Amino acid sequence: FRDKIVLIGGTSIAAFHDVIDVPVGEILGPQMHLNSLAAALAGNFYQISGKTVHVLSVVVLALVGFGIAFVMRKPVVGLIALVACGAAYLLLARWCYFDFSILLPVASPIFTLGLAGLGCFGNRFVLEQLEKARLRRTLERQVSKDLAEHILSMPEDYYNSLPGVRKPVTVLFSDIRGFTSRSEKDDPVTLVSQLREYLDLMGEIV
Repeated sequence: FRDKIVLIGGTSIAAFHDVIDVPVGEILGPQMHLNSLAAALAGNFYQISGKTVHVLSVVVLALVGFGIAFVMRKPVVGLIALVACGAAYLLLARWCYFDFSILLPVASPIFTLGLAGLGCFGNRFVLEQLEKARLRRTLERQVSKDLAEHILSMPEDYYNSLPGVRKPVTVLFSDIRGFTSRSEKDDPVTLVSQLREYLDLMGEIV
């Protein structure tokens, strides 16, 4: 044992050795000291990435999260893309850890990715619901609830029809006899009430 480092410790008797928890499981106390000495003698230590890498990884994953939320219109597809990007970053961190002995930050970049993506998707969902509610209120003043629901269920068809479409239609023109003279004399509230009742009945017949 001349010029050697010798460690003495228990490894066989259950009550005479300690067990150390490590990322890959458990090792015995002497093994922990042996690995530490071997790393010290060989200079083989893990390197912690600096603040620049930390900030850069957070910024990049934040941009990735915003980009996914901006490009992916369907939330389910966007969520799958977020999970895939998070898994890819974890694989990158594992690769750097085992092959290059570099410890990349994991928690803050992954948290930033999820926060950016889910925040954008949540904000878009809330805005779409508010816009849909506003449009429903506007439509229900002009058309029936069934037609309003139909328009809201297929908004693309509705917006495509706004510039106008050419199709064969049947138009019914009807008039109320003496309505002009009545509208000049009768009370407006009573007239509107009667007109609404008339239009409801005529609408059902048509």
